[in-house]
Amino acid sequence: MGALLARELAPDADVAALPLVGMGLAYAGVPLLDPRAPLPSGGFGARGRGWFADLRAGGVGLVSRQRRTLGRRRGRVSHAVAIGDVFCLWMTAAAGTPVTLIATAKSSRHDPHGWLEIQLLRRLAGRVFARDEETAGALRAAGVEAVYVGNPLMDTIGHAAAETLRRPDGHVVLLLPGSRVDAYRNLSALLRLADAVDPHTPVRWLCALAPTLERSAVAAVAAAAGWSAADTILTRGAAEVMTTLDFSGAVRDADVVVSLAGTASEQAAGMGKPVVGFPGSGPQFTAHFLAAQQRLLGDALVAAAGWTDAAMVVRRLLGDPDERLRRGAAGRLRMGPPGAIKHVGASMREVLRIRA
Repeated sequence: MGALLARELAPDADVAALPLVGMGLAYAGVPLLDPRAPLPSGGFGARGRGWFADLRAGGVGLVSRQRRTLGRRRGRVSHAVAIGDVFCLWMTAAAGTPVTLIATAKSSRHDPHGWLEIQLLRRLAGRVFARDEETAGALRAAGVEAVYVGNPLMDTIGHAAAETLRRPDGHVVLLLPGSRVDAYRNLSALLRLADAVDPHTPVRWLCALAPTLERSAVAAVAAAAGWSAADTILTRGAAEVMTTLDFSGAVRDADVVVSLAGTASEQAAGMGKPVVGFPGSGPQFTAHFLAAQQRLLGDALVAAAGWTDAAMVVRRLLGDPDERLRRGAAGRLRMGPPGAIKHVGASMREVLRIRA
């Protein structure tokens, strides 16, 4: 989202970015501020014990140095945009300039903003772009200038490739292991799920890999699970999983999505695909997070107890096109339309003209 907004603003403003977690690989062509560093929890330290690993990796020092970097921008920045949660807003406010918040992390549907968060929003945010109208309305009622102009998560999917990944003789199931540190463990569980589904069921298995994942590590995970890896194909007996970096094309072609990812699950639901999830073993896709995501996505998401239960859900969905359509429609309704980034960009240009 930050990279898209930077491109949207590039003709009218000098833009720089400071990724709070990770190296900012998505910001191709955008000047990046330092310090930047990956954290063991992948930014999900609040979900379980990941915070301890972040502390040992120097997370507190990283936050302190990033705030100093932002503090040195005082007087040199016309406006700042925070993308994420209230912590991100608090960090961005160190630049000493009005801040717009693109609030992607919270929704009144599953995790309403608390009292302290409301106070920070009222004090630090000039405007909040909420991810749904319910959240925008709740924030306005609490005295926060909040609007809903579409779901920015749906702007980042990109254009689907023209070439289909489907095959004519069966269904397509997409596996999403995530993009953070627990993606490799998630992949192992997803491969066990694929192996458990009846091999005589005509299914084409796809696995969309984030560009942050190492191919050699993916092959090692597959080998440990009893699968062999050749180029982009993972095989075990009659089962075959095709890996791809084309997330949008894979989602477009999927009949069912099995996801242990956060944003990607929501995007898949927004594209009208029924999503099956189960708790992973890492800090991101915990049982608590899965429950919160189901409150957010409603009938678009089927929460399973584990990979064996999820395999049974996949078989049921593949045999019930009406249920797939019903859950897909629920996902589109819950996620809403794209287009938010252009609205945010227009708002930023208006603010910058006023300040000029």
